[in-house]
Amino acid sequence: MMRHVYPSPSGKDAGLSPAKPDLSALIAARICHDLISPLGAIGNGVELLELSKTAAGPELALVHDSVQQAQARIRLFRIAFGSVSADQAIGAEELRGILRDYSAQLRFDLDWTPLQSQPKPMVKLGLLALLCLETVLPHGGVAQCSLSQDGLHFIARTERPKLYDALWQALDGGAPWPDDLRAAHVQFPALAKAVTAEGMALRVRIGTDGVDLQITAD
Repeated sequence: MMRHVYPSPSGKDAGLSPAKPDLSALIAARICHDLISPLGAIGNGVELLELSKTAAGPELALVHDSVQQAQARIRLFRIAFGSVSADQAIGAEELRGILRDYSAQLRFDLDWTPLQSQPKPMVKLGLLALLCLETVLPHGGVAQCSLSQDGLHFIARTERPKLYDALWQALDGGAPWPDDLRAAHVQFPALAKAVTAEGMALRVRIGTDGVDLQITAD
């Protein structure tokens, strides 16, 4: 088990100064916030075209599906990469909707059925973990999540896992982050940082058929 620690501000007045805003999280939240409205407008326009029957065919269906996929990812990214506070919660119905719409475009089965509202910081950790596990399952399989007051536990199983060893080792604290880290894998260091911010511990187990990931109170 490895707890990731990031340096805190130094200097004699560091303890007196207010906490600095997380600019990367605020930028992510701003982008998601500004994109969700025009995407919704496009979706509404496509629905009106479908109802009026003035346009039809595979082209319109492609636009419709693309807008739905973009909306699903934006809603998930807004929580996963955005700024959340300890006093915020997300209702079970809203979270189920986000997971349902997001999982509709996945190649693997997702078993995560929230039954009650959850603190947003824990949901943020869970969604970041899901994005990490998504990289393991490009050829199908199943991802299961259990989230409780003690933390969360993800299991990814597949016959053909795709494992980025350097990323998983860095996430587990056993190696530095690769110098050539790609934007597509930003969820890995983002998860490590979020785990540290919550004062929790992260453990990764890699097997021949997938990955187990646990985040628990330190």
